[in-house]
Amino acid sequence: MRAALRAIGAEARRRSLPVLLLLGWAGLDREIARGPEAEGPSVVDMWPDIKRHLAETRRDFESLWVKPPVDNHPNEEGHAIIGRLLAERILQHALRRP
Repeated sequence: MRAALRAIGAEARRRSLPVLLLLGWAGLDREIARGPEAEGPSVVDMWPDIKRHLAETRRDFESLWVKPPVDNHPNEEGHAIIGRLLAERILQHALRRP
């Protein structure tokens, strides 16, 4: 996986394309991105934003699932949170480009 991420990062740099790697649904898979980020895509950890939303709305994580307890994929509200986070990070990245 890390080799694939390095290859994606190298190709993105060669083409001058930004690449964001979205991680952290349920706080999982964040260890994939450990190591020098310069080798691969920029990492977006969505878990802190999801936890903040859950604290603000006083709800549990399963409220963002398609079908608790069977399917923990994000439902419409979960995708809305992810979409806002990605839009924010994409804008931040675009504003940093020369």
